[in-house]
Amino acid sequence: MGGAVWTTARQSALTAYRRTSATTTPVVIIVSLAGCLLGTIGTINAAQVSGVHRELARTDYVVRPTGTPGLSRDLVDRVRAVPGTTALVTTPTTVFASRPLKPALARHAAAVDSSTLGTVSGLRVSTGTLNGLGPDSIVVSDAWPGSPHTGDRIKVWLADGTPKKLRVAAVLAAGNDDVRAYVDFSYAGTAMAGQIDVQLAVGTDRAKTAAALQAAVHGTGARLATPQQVAAAATDANEESSRNGMLMILGLSILYAVIALANTLVMTIGDRRRELAMLRLAGATTGQVLGAVAVETLMCVAAGAVLGGLGSAISITGSWASLRQLVGATPAVVPWSTLGGLVVVCAVTALLAAVLPAALALRRGGGRSILADISGEAG
Repeated sequence: MGGAVWTTARQSALTAYRRTSATTTPVVIIVSLAGCLLGTIGTINAAQVSGVHRELARTDYVVRPTGTPGLSRDLVDRVRAVPGTTALVTTPTTVFASRPLKPALARHAAAVDSSTLGTVSGLRVSTGTLNGLGPDSIVVSDAWPGSPHTGDRIKVWLADGTPKKLRVAAVLAAGNDDVRAYVDFSYAGTAMAGQIDVQLAVGTDRAKTAAALQAAVHGTGARLATPQQVAAAATDANEESSRNGMLMILGLSILYAVIALANTLVMTIGDRRRELAMLRLAGATTGQVLGAVAVETLMCVAAGAVLGGLGSAISITGSWASLRQLVGATPAVVPWSTLGGLVVVCAVTALLAAVLPAALALRRGGGRSILADISGEAG
């Protein structure tokens, strides 16, 4: 690029490196902080959706309680009785893991139908098989204390305090589910079921079966949903829990950085009055001088946006790589629209804070005074 305005702005930015860095730094903070927070949270939410989709990959419908503490046994029987379906009933429970010389550790668990777990569930298995689950066995996650292997017998206490020594039927791969163990449905006790995953048989009329399932859950305090609706609900819950804290941290930080950006540019105009007057004395018009100030300011904003984008990319990539190990293939979320909007805000704020004071410094009276001082010194 050529021209007097561009050349002047480029040389000014390269020479006044303190002013350039002071202008660029707030933009770097704004873009990188927003990218790191929003991108990481978005990537985590996307991983939650990917994990739910993967766990429900073999499921056609899901029955969950709505406004009730759980699903009644009568409802479970009614859902199981619908023709052309296979139901996986999951009941939340707790299993206490034995640890040498330490108190037993409570772990979230689920009592499930051992006969349908391997057919309906989409759990990721590291070793063993889900079909091996039964009254004498247990399925544990890879984070289980002691890192047991398939075939090992581990000592546990059920939710009612009953001690058991169960064989490990399978070890689950890392995932985003907080359930750390699965036991046979016979250990559910009197607890109410928390979810029913329904799989339709091949050749089943989907519309008729859906209507039969809807009739089965009607008036029971339960809701029939698709896996897509369950995944969307999981995302909404995550966003709701993280939105307020994120907005508070991000909003205050961005506001502070925008104020710092404007303050830096306004304060530096006082030091640049002689520089601007020299440009006028050299023959530049007021428009050219203000154009050079504007171009230099936009260059600093652009440099800050690039550096902030690089920091955001590093953070989001790290989160994405970690989550990929946890839940498998999942997309990385980059908040392009938000980052673009923040860059525009920075650009507008910087232009106003730089060009307006420069125009006031070059107003007719002030400009003549400075030129007179410079001419007198030169004489």
